[in-house]
Amino acid sequence: LNSGTDWEGVPIVAANMSTVGTFAMAKALAGYDMPVCLHKHYSTTQLADFFDNNEAFYTLGIKDEDFEKLDEFRGRHGDPKHVCLDVANGYTRFFVEKCRKLREMLPKSVKIAGQAEEAFAQGGQTLTDLLEARRSLKSIQLEALQSRIDFSRADRAWTIRLNRPIN
Repeated sequence: LNSGTDWEGVPIVAANMSTVGTFAMAKALAGYDMPVCLHKHYSTTQLADFFDNNEAFYTLGIKDEDFEKLDEFRGRHGDPKHVCLDVANGYTRFFVEKCRKLREMLPKSVKIAGQAEEAFAQGGQTLTDLLEARRSLKSIQLEALQSRIDFSRADRAWTIRLNRPIN
C-alpha cells in the first residue's frame, strides 16, 4: 500500500522463524513465487551476499541495534526491496513509532509486520470463539435437519399405519 510497488506471487509468506526463514527456504520457494521472511540472526555480510542474487524479506526487530544493522546492510547493499518488521507485541505505541521510522527510511520498500501475538492480543481469541460458535451453529442446524427428517419419516409411517391418505 505505502510503497507504491506492485507485487505478483502466491500470498503465502514463510515465517521468519530461525528454522523456516532461511536462505535455503527462500531459494526453494522462489520457484513458486512464494516470499520468505528471513530470520533476523544472519550477519549483514551473509545478508548482503544472499541479496546479491536472491530475493526475500529482510527481517528486523524494533530495537535500536536492529535499525543499526539495517543501516549497515543498506551501506553494503542498498535498500532492501522487501522488509518485515517483526515484533511480538504489535499493539504498542513503540511499535507504531518504529513502523513510522521504517516507512520514512525505506519509502519504496514493501513492508509487512510479522507479529504473531498481535491478532491474539487484539481479538484473535474472539475470532476463534466466533469460528467455534459458527461450527456449533452448523452442527445444531444439521441436528435440527436430521430431527425434521426423522419426524417426517415417523409421521409418514404413522399415517400409513392408520390408513390415512398422505398429504
